[in-house]
Amino acid sequence: MSDVRRDITSQFKIIAVDLEQQIESQLQEFESLVYVQLEKNIAEARRKTESEMSTSHTEIGQIVAIRKELEVIILEIQRAATSTVL
Repeated sequence: MSDVRRDITSQFKIIAVDLEQQIESQLQEFESLVYVQLEKNIAEARRKTESEMSTSHTEIGQIVAIRKELEVIILEIQRAATSTVL
């Protein structure tokens, strides 16, 4: 009877080890897939942000240039108005 118990216990231990290895293998595969997808998502978000920043900087540069042109026009108007008054 004790031999049968040892045999059953041994078989359960073998099954438990096999299941543990299968679970660990599936977990590693799942983690790998998730991390790969996360890395892709992060890379895409980074590219999108960099593109938006680039566009924003271009637009800001254009706004600064327009502002400078308007300041020059205002100064010219002020000079013209001042010289006309004198």
